[in-house]
Amino acid sequence: KIWIQAVQPSHNGNPYVRKHYELTPATNAANATAAITLYFTQADFDSFNNTPSHGLDLPTGPTDATGKLNIRIIKYGGQSNDGSGTPASYASAGMTITPLLQNIVWNSTKMYWEISFDVNGFSGFFLSSSGFILLPVNLQQVQAKSIQDQIQVYWTTSMEIGVHHFE
Repeated sequence: KIWIQAVQPSHNGNPYVRKHYELTPATNAANATAAITLYFTQADFDSFNNTPSHGLDLPTGPTDATGKLNIRIIKYGGQSNDGSGTPASYASAGMTITPLLQNIVWNSTKMYWEISFDVNGFSGFFLSSSGFILLPVNLQQVQAKSIQDQIQVYWTTSMEIGVHHFE
């Protein structure tokens, strides 16, 4: 069996919350370490959750423990190659960061989410939900044929970033 899932949320076809961050220290960006806190509104999460094929829901409110467990930060090293800040503009593959539950906090005074985590290296940070295997590849076409008791799979891609081979 071959399973292919195309995820098409509203932000340029990427399964991310619309807001993203690019942080670059003045020196040693590749090896710098830090504790980072990113800020999101409930409206950011609601927009993501209302997008078709978005994956698992982000928190629907301050008491949604299940939604908090779904939060993932995707970090792309380096800088955006074209200044757009989109995931495809980074030369490196995305790395998934799972924030600790106690570091996902609703600030009821300021009315926003604070998500904290530690990092080694910087620069692009995107919020998504669990349930995705994020690959730096755009699949264009996939075909499978049965030939003499074997299945042969053929595919074409339009973008590959840092891909060594397919299995």
